[in-house]
Amino acid sequence: MQESITEITSSLDWPDIETQIRTLGKTAPEFKFDIAKFCSGMRSEINKLSNIELKYRQQRRDSVILEHKDQCAKINRLVKDFSSVHLMHLFTRLD
Repeated sequence: MQESITEITSSLDWPDIETQIRTLGKTAPEFKFDIAKFCSGMRSEINKLSNIELKYRQQRRDSVILEHKDQCAKINRLVKDFSSVHLMHLFTRLD
């Protein structure tokens, strides 16, 4: 059974989460290209999160905390959706 992927709480969590996502490729080699493409696309979202974290260190405003929370939620939703697609792929595979 597939383990759930850790949720991101800061940009520093991404390397571990990316490793977890790339491990999915071992369960479905034909899915490897999609995983690489997804991880590559996620880098811009992680960069946005990193920039928000820098802005918070400079400004210490509640609005930046909300922006950070929203960006984390967006990334977590994308990761969850991607992992769900992978799981559906595994269930529909004809081995």
